[in-house]
Amino acid sequence: MINNRKIIIDFHCLRYPGIEDIADEVFNDLKDNPIDTTAIYIIGFNQFIKYDKYICDLICNHVRIILFNPQEGSQNMIWMYEKYGFRDLIKNYSFGVVVGGDQPVDMPALYFEFFLPIVLECEGNQIEIEKIHQIYLKSDKPYTFLFFNGRDRPHRKYLLYHLGQKNLLDHSLWTNLDPTESWFWPFPQPVVDGHPLGKFSIPVKFLPVEYEVNKFQTQLIKEFSVGDIQTNKSHLFKDQWGDIYLNAQPYVDTYFSLVTETVFECPYSFRTEKIWKPIAMGHPFIVASNAGYLRDLKRQGFRTFGHLIDESYDSIDNNQDRIDRIVDLVETLCRQDLPAFLTAAQDVCKYNQQHLVELAPKIRPEFAQRFVQYINERFRI
Repeated sequence: MINNRKIIIDFHCLRYPGIEDIADEVFNDLKDNPIDTTAIYIIGFNQFIKYDKYICDLICNHVRIILFNPQEGSQNMIWMYEKYGFRDLIKNYSFGVVVGGDQPVDMPALYFEFFLPIVLECEGNQIEIEKIHQIYLKSDKPYTFLFFNGRDRPHRKYLLYHLGQKNLLDHSLWTNLDPTESWFWPFPQPVVDGHPLGKFSIPVKFLPVEYEVNKFQTQLIKEFSVGDIQTNKSHLFKDQWGDIYLNAQPYVDTYFSLVTETVFECPYSFRTEKIWKPIAMGHPFIVASNAGYLRDLKRQGFRTFGHLIDESYDSIDNNQDRIDRIVDLVETLCRQDLPAFLTAAQDVCKYNQQHLVELAPKIRPEFAQRFVQYINERFRI
């Protein structure tokens, strides 16, 4: 209980470690039992989608509800508030939200750095992380940079197309798991064969089998027809969260990572496993994300590579200008002495890896304390 109020939690939220510690009751379906109007309900995303109108009615009748969805970040959550009509309820302190990405200042939410500790905790990852020394022992590498791309995002397709036009993908280790059309585009689209780039299909490309995580190598296919991303990823990962696993070899055989985060055009940072994996592996990185992403990363105590490369792209608000600067930066870096760059980046990489190790165990205990405080402040109890 919190201030004599029951905490009733969606069963599906219990997969987030620490949440079960404050539960007085657990439910599978919000409509299974009569609503206790004196309690505080913690609901997951599926309940929210299934019963959005019912939940809205409960909130309007002063039932205290918190949406617990730390796997989603800034952009998707803002869209969801708008789609389901919850924006004003959040603003006027009638509804609480736990998210995994930054939010507008007028949308009070509790931030939970969900992805950071999981990379270190995932089965087998620690063994791979301990191979960091191999990255720096191998100066003559077969590829220039590592470039993972899962779901279709306009900034990923833009980078794939333009880096390909500059022949920079020929010498990189890259993937593309989603050949589908982009359904929105936040900056001017190039025209490819008479069609906007968003309508252009870039073929599926998996890692060479020796670079895939061991547990997924048997599922890896060499060719795949154009289709839905869920089909492609489920074929490879067998419906597991395969993106979270590490294999050291792609990092050993490349000089830096080009990280394409989930968010690009929304001005609020959302840090996912995509950045924590190269940091855990001690790998230098360039990040295609929102303006201010590197700034926010440094606020967490991490370091970046501004002493070696031009990181001014992080302060460019215009999406088109920022992504073009990133393309130019990748091209410039690939033409430099990459072994010398890697050697010069080593101290920052090792510092970041150590900082990650020290920070990860603090995330959940600190969140549990902040969560109770957030509940008190959110509902003024």
